Amino acid sequence: MYRKLSLLTCLVALLTIVSCKKSSSPPNTGGLVGNWKFIYIKANTTASITVSGITNVTVANYTTQNNAGTATFTTDSLALKGLAYSINTTATAYQYQGTTLIGSTTVPFTASLPATNETVAYKVIGSDSLYFPGGGPVPGSGSGGRFTIKSDTLNIAISGSQPGPGGVTEVVTGNIYFLKQ
Repeated sequence: MYRKLSLLTCLVALLTIVSCKKSSSPPNTGGLVGNWKFIYIKANTTASITVSGITNVTVANYTTQNNAGTATFTTDSLALKGLAYSINTTATAYQYQGTTLIGSTTVPFTASLPATNETVAYKVIGSDSLYFPGGGPVPGSGSGGRFTIKSDTLNIAISGSQPGPGGVTEVVTGNIYFLKQ
């Protein structure tokens, strides 16, 4: 169960940067336009659920490995090509009764995203924020993040939460890094 929840949360982090609506006017893209090599994702995930007065909180922090793929930004769309990665870390589940910790378990957390291709629309808001109306393949409304470009590295910082299966609440914060090609 922990692997499925953490994998879903990981995918939420990655997929937070996708959407399906085109903008009506060319935005100021703040240096995004061009080809970028996917470097890695660094994420902190939490999934929590309460059943019969017991709250289970599962936490995983990781940096992806075996990273592959590219991102091509045009003035209004993002094309992901061959995006892939794996995760090899641990997740810790904490059990609480009320506010009292009653136990914890650490388990291996491994997952992989096979090579994925997708083209989606985006908007730049202000000079440092990306907005993806509709949230792409992730259920829910709009999503996005703040971006910075330092030298030849693009960093997209994301943060979000959503309800998951069976009453689970999933929260993810992280950074997605790309290198200018």
